[in-house]
Amino acid sequence: MKKSIVILVVVSMLMSLLCPIFVLAAEEGELLDSVVVMEDAEVMGETEEKEAEWVNMWEYYGYDSLDDFMLDYDYTEEEYNESETILNMRLNDQAAYAEYVHQLLIAQFERFGGTYGVLNVIIDDTFVDFGSVLPEIIGGTLYVPTAPFVESLGAEVEYDGKNKTISIKFDNMTAYIVIGDNIITIAENGIDRKEFIYDEPFLKNNISYIPLRAVAEALGYTVFWDNTYKTAVIIDFNGFIDKINEEFTIVNKLLDFLIIIDDGRNGVFQQIVELLVSYTEINSLDGNNTLLANGDLNFLSDGKNFYFKGSVDFSSLVKLFIPYRYYYNDDYYETLIDEYTKLSKMMLELIYNNDDDVLYMKFPLLSDIFTDLPPNAWIAVSNMSEIDDNIDVESFIDTLYQGSIPNGISIGEIIVLDNSLKQPSSNVYLYYYHLRSSSVLYRTFISDEKFDKDDDEYTLSLSLEDLEEYAYTMATAYQVLSFYLYYLNTEKLDAKLTVQMSNDEIVAFMGEFFMRNSSYYSGDTQITGNFNFSVDEIEMFMEIHQQNDYILGIELNVSSKDLTEEIPQAPPTGAIVISIEDIVESFTWPSFISQLAGVAN
Repeated sequence: MKKSIVILVVVSMLMSLLCPIFVLAAEEGELLDSVVVMEDAEVMGETEEKEAEWVNMWEYYGYDSLDDFMLDYDYTEEEYNESETILNMRLNDQAAYAEYVHQLLIAQFERFGGTYGVLNVIIDDTFVDFGSVLPEIIGGTLYVPTAPFVESLGAEVEYDGKNKTISIKFDNMTAYIVIGDNIITIAENGIDRKEFIYDEPFLKNNISYIPLRAVAEALGYTVFWDNTYKTAVIIDFNGFIDKINEEFTIVNKLLDFLIIIDDGRNGVFQQIVELLVSYTEINSLDGNNTLLANGDLNFLSDGKNFYFKGSVDFSSLVKLFIPYRYYYNDDYYETLIDEYTKLSKMMLELIYNNDDDVLYMKFPLLSDIFTDLPPNAWIAVSNMSEIDDNIDVESFIDTLYQGSIPNGISIGEIIVLDNSLKQPSSNVYLYYYHLRSSSVLYRTFISDEKFDKDDDEYTLSLSLEDLEEYAYTMATAYQVLSFYLYYLNTEKLDAKLTVQMSNDEIVAFMGEFFMRNSSYYSGDTQITGNFNFSVDEIEMFMEIHQQNDYILGIELNVSSKDLTEEIPQAPPTGAIVISIEDIVESFTWPSFISQLAGVAN
């Protein structure tokens, strides 16, 4: 299968169109009830003295009457009065509200199984019961009694008193820890590996204690520390990913179809990408005006060497990207137009010779920066592999050629990655619940059970009704009115994805979508599109229509094939070739760079 890695970006765009807001939708009612409180606790500012004024909650949220509020938000009278009291406490007495939130958070922590005021350990979403023998902190290191901790990991523990050795046995792995020793030995798949741990295990009252972080990380777990609740948080990310992926086999195959290219390719692989952008300014008096922009690229690789040539011309759209003219005087504005026009028309040509480890680059725009550089000159960058020790050029080329990401990617990994990028700074003990919460959105819309099967064809449909049901559920659970009201701005939504399989493998998929949102300020926005992915070709089209303003159209076509011809190893005979060292040492910068700097300032 011949697809580009960059197509993943398109899939992310489509998910964003179908699901405008990614929220944490927890499966546990207790967690949902506490989210707003936790958010308030994090943003609480300094307490200020001010006269208390009672605020009606329905007015605070912009409703005309209590009846209107109750129609949209299903409160009982008692629930409403309680919420209004809490709102006024937050607005008028932040010291009292701070204590109220503190007690709520303690109650929540203990409701989840923790014990406030002592050291705790939580593995995924379950607190470890240590009984009467509790963890200890010695020299800044958290030690835990071995048996209850290891058994909570789902492993067996044995102690050899003669050799003072602790054995931790999983189904496919055994770890050996010696009391008083700094080495942990892990036997897995017939191979022993040893890891150094800074803190030694010890015995106390005939009970063995092990350093939690060092041992857990050696066993493959990830450890966090929640200082607020003095709790060690241990996450089995691999186990979570495996569990989640059981529900997303179709979508995960779809991701593999996008990413992985036949690793048995021989010869030269070619990929051609064509992009067309149209922007129509709607003018009911003088007539509409359509601006066109385009880009194309040609990529060739044999797995070691590559050739790339690409060009874009967005010059017709330049004025759309520059602030209003009255910000500048006429001279500065014209300078901006001229220089942005240069930047918007670009051509780039690259040749990488693996044997010589040289990258050749032709980039005519550089002649505007380095006035001594001929427009058609090639720049030679030698010893590419030595430029940065972190760059493995050969692996990078192989990735482009094969189009694969190491170990692939899956919904479970996407969820873990997303949460790792926004690791919570407070209430860290809820990390696993955040992971599970993130999976709810995906499960609601793209899990296996959402697909209709017809022979080897699987169809997924999404309507406004599906979105409203989900949004109202989340709004009620979170007690966040704006969440539900945001989705009410979507007047129509229809999306369809069809996946075609053969021998349980995807051979093609296609889809279409339509969404219309209303806005009091800018009018309605309508988004339509369709796409078709096959083994050798990708076709995509999307149109954004802003009522009485503009129509933006984006068309993308990608084709791939194998060639028998050879790819260029160096610039053509007679071409001007200049080393990057000569450019850095000898060439001068043009005056317009300083002029633009002055404009920007």
